[in-house]
Amino acid sequence: MKKYSILYIIIFILFSLNVFGNEESQSLSKNNIKQQKLDSQSGFFIGIHAGVSMVYAHLYDKNGNMINWDNTQNLNFNVNGQSMMIRPNVGLKLGWNQFFNTFFGVRGYINYDYSDYRDTLLDSKIACEDVSANVDVLLDFWNTQNISLGVFVGFGVGYELPQWSKPDVRDNFEAISKYNGFILPVNIGLHISLNHHKIEIGTRIHTIATRYKSIVDSSGFGMQPLIVSVGYIYTF
Repeated sequence: MKKYSILYIIIFILFSLNVFGNEESQSLSKNNIKQQKLDSQSGFFIGIHAGVSMVYAHLYDKNGNMINWDNTQNLNFNVNGQSMMIRPNVGLKLGWNQFFNTFFGVRGYINYDYSDYRDTLLDSKIACEDVSANVDVLLDFWNTQNISLGVFVGFGVGYELPQWSKPDVRDNFEAISKYNGFILPVNIGLHISLNHHKIEIGTRIHTIATRYKSIVDSSGFGMQPLIVSVGYIYTF
């Protein structure tokens, strides 16, 4: 009986050591994942992206009401074009990531986009460049020692500058119109991170249209892109 009592005590001690050892191991593993994430994914970053820009072109009458592109009567200028186009887009990001734990982080960055709008107007191709300051929230819902999977959402404030292929057409519009290039984009997407490397699939929604507005009334036209892209980011 005494032998069995000693055996039970030994088994209990070994089981307790194993349980506590597993708990300590799991705790160390979580701490390692957290530290690895803070070391590799917080800091200065640079990124590139490429995709498509779905450009919605709006046409306005003298009262500022949106009208169809085939209805150009009663406007102070002649305009012919397309109401929606899909064109290539490329861009750059430059900023700072900061993770506070394995789940939650934020980033601030400058974003540059170039979209080739081409036939917005039939008498001149238009390419647009925009620069904006952005803030995104980063939420990583799955983490291992080296890999993280998550989402991001945020917004930006910036300015869009159109580039006309025919300067004389641009000069005609600028002589009778005022341009407002203020943009307020919303950023939404998914990302997967492997140590310092990150791949993103994102959507950038311009919530307001940039616009050429007549100097005598509210007629004119504007452009409002929705950009879908795949990007690569390296965090130093």
